[in-house]
Amino acid sequence: MSDVNINRKPKIRPATIAGIWYPKDPIDLAEKVDGLLDSITPDKIPMPVQALLVPHAGYDFSGKIMAEAFRHIKGYAFKRVVVIAPAIDHNFHGLCLPSVDKFQTPLGEINVDHEVLDELTKYSQFQNSSAPHEREHGIEILLPFLQQTLGNNWKIVPILTSGMGKQDFTDAANAIKPFLGGEDLLVVSGDLTHYGPDHGFVPFPADDKTEEKIKELDKGVVDHIMSWDPNGLAKYSIDTKIKASILAPAILMLNMLNGQCVPFHFRYDTSSKIANNPENSISYCSGVFMGPVPISEGDDNRDLKGMALPTLHKIAMRTLKLVVQDEVTEINIDATFNTSQFTLSMRQKRGAFVLLSKNKQPRGYFGKLTPELPLFETVIDSTIKASRSHAFSTPVATDEFHMLKIQIQVLSSLSLVESHYDIELGRQGIAIEKGNKFGAYLPNYPIDKGWNLEETLNNLASKSGMAPNGWQQPDCHIMVFTTQTVDE
Repeated sequence: MSDVNINRKPKIRPATIAGIWYPKDPIDLAEKVDGLLDSITPDKIPMPVQALLVPHAGYDFSGKIMAEAFRHIKGYAFKRVVVIAPAIDHNFHGLCLPSVDKFQTPLGEINVDHEVLDELTKYSQFQNSSAPHEREHGIEILLPFLQQTLGNNWKIVPILTSGMGKQDFTDAANAIKPFLGGEDLLVVSGDLTHYGPDHGFVPFPADDKTEEKIKELDKGVVDHIMSWDPNGLAKYSIDTKIKASILAPAILMLNMLNGQCVPFHFRYDTSSKIANNPENSISYCSGVFMGPVPISEGDDNRDLKGMALPTLHKIAMRTLKLVVQDEVTEINIDATFNTSQFTLSMRQKRGAFVLLSKNKQPRGYFGKLTPELPLFETVIDSTIKASRSHAFSTPVATDEFHMLKIQIQVLSSLSLVESHYDIELGRQGIAIEKGNKFGAYLPNYPIDKGWNLEETLNNLASKSGMAPNGWQQPDCHIMVFTTQTVDE
């Protein structure tokens, strides 16, 4: 059932909360989502995003907190998004997959990845039924954000959870993990504390300390997520009797990620603060998880293959001709290149460097260590800036164009190392991250400087705004990466 039967009408899960929880008119909806996304200045994330934790209330309440997470995947290219949300209105045991071909919002339709659903239904924890999905908002409320940030070239794996035990979480996580590689995104949906008579949870009376006590309850949930402790989170929910719809999706997420991602970005708010209603409150939290290593087994760090290599070089040459020979001051990417023909690996956000040389001597050099732009845009931008660089005397002149050669260095995904002794100095690039401090060296840089490993890490820590021994602190992540060279 990997493909929809073209002889029958596709089954569509229609939008059910449009006009209630978010705008029904597609123009109004797009403007609403884009406005929320554009109001956020995203943190500079040093590694690719692999998972998001987001709330699922109406946009007037949790829209900004949702945007805080979704803003960090804008411009990414994913082939698949696995969305996991709690079932609120239906009780069942395990996980539920829908018997539909598409999910619909006012912004258009999203194809369901039936190849994955067919594989998951082979496991006893998964059932196939559209009834629980018909009215649930936890997945639908996220879709306009995914459509506005990712475009249309991806498929969804929609999963609802209910009534799961410890072994169910473990088995379900093992079943889903093979479908979470470097070109896939995991999104878990749910809210934190539901406090007040309206929600049937009043562990303490409403007074001037209520907000502080709610925040403390929520902190317990977030702390267990940040410390990769699914069993501790399950015990915390039992001990506190906390009502929080994020619990099951978060426990499942922790079993899948298994400490292989770096939690980077958390934002928090409450409906009581937004609506000025201290008697009833729902807490909203969003988080971004970076992927220094793949979630699934056997991922190849997204190395470029096939036509991606010569195509990337052609992009750089075309760019160089426009800015150097034709003296174009600004390039319209969509008008100049057929981006729809670029491979997924070229549209992923990647770091890359461009070296221009003439007669085997460097003439310009520029690049980005962090995955800020899709790879093809990184190459275009770096080529332009390398041609205008003063790093090697003067910017490239028009009459030099036919003598120039281009070399592109594409960075792999970053991988955590257990010990700095595991670093292969000279073969691997090194990156360190501590809180909002980040720095990296390309593989050849320490060798050119004549540094040993400890000197390299001390200098990198200082360059990153830390103390020289900051890399030795337990909350500092040390990562390595390799570069893939693309020549003529």
